[in-house]
Amino acid sequence: MKGRIVKKKKIDIKNKIRNKILDFLSRFNSTAVLLFISPFFVLAILNEAYMLAVVLFIVPILIVFIRRNDHYMIFIPSLVYAFYQFVLMIVVPFFIKLYNYIEIALSGTEAILVMLLVCIAIVWLAMKVPTIKLWKLGRVNLSIVLAKGLGTLLIIFILEPIISLIAAEDLNTLADTWADPNVTSAIWLSVSMAFLATLASVILGIPLGYLLARRDFAGRSVIQGIVDIPIVIPHTVAGIALLTVFGVNGIIGAPLEELDIRFIDAWPGIVIAMMFVSAPFVINSARDGFAAVDPRFENVARSLGANRIQAFSKVSFRLSFRSIISGAIMSWARAISEFGAIIILVYFPMVAPTLIYDRFTSFGLMDSRPIAVLLVLVCLFIFITLRIFSGTGSVRQRHLPRGGGV
Repeated sequence: MKGRIVKKKKIDIKNKIRNKILDFLSRFNSTAVLLFISPFFVLAILNEAYMLAVVLFIVPILIVFIRRNDHYMIFIPSLVYAFYQFVLMIVVPFFIKLYNYIEIALSGTEAILVMLLVCIAIVWLAMKVPTIKLWKLGRVNLSIVLAKGLGTLLIIFILEPIISLIAAEDLNTLADTWADPNVTSAIWLSVSMAFLATLASVILGIPLGYLLARRDFAGRSVIQGIVDIPIVIPHTVAGIALLTVFGVNGIIGAPLEELDIRFIDAWPGIVIAMMFVSAPFVINSARDGFAAVDPRFENVARSLGANRIQAFSKVSFRLSFRSIISGAIMSWARAISEFGAIIILVYFPMVAPTLIYDRFTSFGLMDSRPIAVLLVLVCLFIFITLRIFSGTGSVRQRHLPRGGGV
């Protein structure tokens, strides 16, 4: 009898301790945990205290498992927390540079406090993500979470090399490199020639995309295969093919040479090389955009008195405009990154990829990397700006009326 009483008292004590701990933990939500853990996690990485970082990483996950039966989980689930900490690890090089800059102006203690405030600000912004809020309330679709998780891994895979590249250079080196007229000239040449190539691809590619979307003719599959050839063949092969046609003795290059129009070591050669490898993006996007527009809309416009060109411009073109713009942006991005075909046709004047290659082979990594960083930053700025102003970076859901009308 006494043994049962003692056993019961032990169980009661354990339950009281457990309840006390859970009551204490319930005073904190997921935001508080991240605000408390993440800054120290980053500082542990910065100071190479990896065992401490592992502990800080694991403790919140263990807390999640302790409260796994609670429907309204007050702590951020382990998967989201892991992704968040991985993102922090990616930006650690930036934290190191920022910490070094702050430490020059302030004392060590003040620099650490500033870093803590920066981390808290980042965590606060991260906690504004709707997924985390919904998960806190227990209302998250697991399939969507899995898709976002796998997508996050892919984004991390893409960002890691880029961030490492940018973090490897300091501001003074980038400023000195930007002051080099050869660098700015090469970057400007790449950007401007890519825009010309994209413009030519849009003008010539939209009619072909419309034809492939609207007409079912003999050889349609062959035409689509030909459109995709520049994407699949090696770009040095594309350069040799273009050289055969547009060279001094080429079918097109020879007669134009007599008119003093040159493609070898001249800007027209840059444009045709960029256009050759990037035009498929415009054509395929235009084709998919036109295919998504119901042909009956054009027939209605024709029945109201519009001719074929008016029906195309006011109906099909407008409805597929975002798809065309998205293809044009991708075409520009592909054009500005072209190297293989350009270096065979046009070594001089140098575009940015050619200059990076030339500096790398002549002087090594330290001289070529700042140019690569500047090119990435310029392209990233232009790319994001185009996405924002074109409206292709957002997803707008269109809801039909309940009656089923259009």
